[in-house]
Amino acid sequence: MSNLKGFFNGEQIFIPTGWPSLDASMNGGLLRGTLTALAARPGTGTSVLVINLCINFAACGHPCLFLTHDGERLCVAKMLAAVSSAFISIDDALHQIETGNIDETLSTAADELDKLNIGIKNITPFIDEQLGVIEKFARDNSRCSKPLVIVIDGIDDFNGYTLNRLKDCASVYDAVVVVTVHNFLDRDDLCSWVGVAMEEVLNSCDTVLLVEKDSLDLKLSICKCRYSKVHQAQDAVLLTPFFKSANVFELSYEEDDS
Repeated sequence: MSNLKGFFNGEQIFIPTGWPSLDASMNGGLLRGTLTALAARPGTGTSVLVINLCINFAACGHPCLFLTHDGERLCVAKMLAAVSSAFISIDDALHQIETGNIDETLSTAADELDKLNIGIKNITPFIDEQLGVIEKFARDNSRCSKPLVIVIDGIDDFNGYTLNRLKDCASVYDAVVVVTVHNFLDRDDLCSWVGVAMEEVLNSCDTVLLVEKDSLDLKLSICKCRYSKVHQAQDAVLLTPFFKSANVFELSYEEDDS
């Protein structure tokens, strides 16, 4: 390998999520060139979770492409609620967007969001179309010194072919690609391979994070991580974010001592 020393160039290879305990469990964050899945029941809150991830990445200077099933307006409303330092409900943000009567709180949030390099696009039904959107975003940001982040919120047909194409995409652009998937009942289902689709997620993705509700909070635990020393112990790392409007904060960090 004549170019091996080229890997030791001091470039950033881990992109922090913004949640220190999770980052510490994955050697500093999500690894460039890899595919990460957030797996959960529908309605668990993964959309708000990945919106916060996207904002955290963009706040560190990373160009972020966010592909959504929610529609661009609802996605923008969620991002405004998430980026605001004051409380903004998603409903209120949508109402102000509709009427055009923007109060000072939402205006300030919009100014903060405008500072971030986030592209929002609706998810298309075909993977080739999605890859075309990603290619254009990568081309438009080719001069940026920071690695790309691509977030796809909601893949209905997450078969092995689709996931492998996205994994190839992460490799080609040396980017972090994050997808949300919903197709199992609970933690036991994920472990016991209920459904071929979830098996393909675990086989194809480099990292799989399980999202579960715990009262009003969310638990985020590492089920698989190819570059983390804890990936073999499903309960070894537990991150509990806290919801307020569309904001997510880290509350606690737990380890399984067994």
